[in-house]
Amino acid sequence: MNSPKLSATPLQQTILRTIAHQSTASVCEVERATLILAMLQGKSNVAIHTELGYSWAKARRWRYRWIDLQPTLDTVETTTDPKKVRHELEKAIRDGLSDAERSGSPGKFSAHDYCQILGVALEEPSLSGRPVSHWGLTELTQEVIKRGIVDSISRSQVGSFLKRQRHQTPQDQGLAQP
Repeated sequence: MNSPKLSATPLQQTILRTIAHQSTASVCEVERATLILAMLQGKSNVAIHTELGYSWAKARRWRYRWIDLQPTLDTVETTTDPKKVRHELEKAIRDGLSDAERSGSPGKFSAHDYCQILGVALEEPSLSGRPVSHWGLTELTQEVIKRGIVDSISRSQVGSFLKRQRHQTPQDQGLAQP
């Protein structure tokens, strides 16, 4: 089966080329713009796989994403004030090249919960009446539930929070280097 042909106006192609060669664009935007440009040149999904090294499935996914995006781009290009059309069209293209929404439920713990759990972890266990010199995951989990910071949390989730914190640099934490 032949891959569906793509179309793009000259302005859309110019914007895609700009994104594909832009050093400030994200790697994903550059990759996806490059894929779309190759497809606009008439390359099939198999040719893109063979010549550019992208998977056939990725080429297919982005071919159909571009086809789905085309009516929006055409509307933006034909209804927007001519002085703003390039800006609005570039915004629409970048939105189209971004990751699709992912399924799944939202996170169970807020940033506030996370900070409070880390705060408890930094306290001396003796201040909470714990007969230990260092927090263990079980004791820390019990304490954050006891204090009402969260209704429930697994030992492994507390461990993940602590591990994430341990691997951050001072810049990631918003702290200045000494």
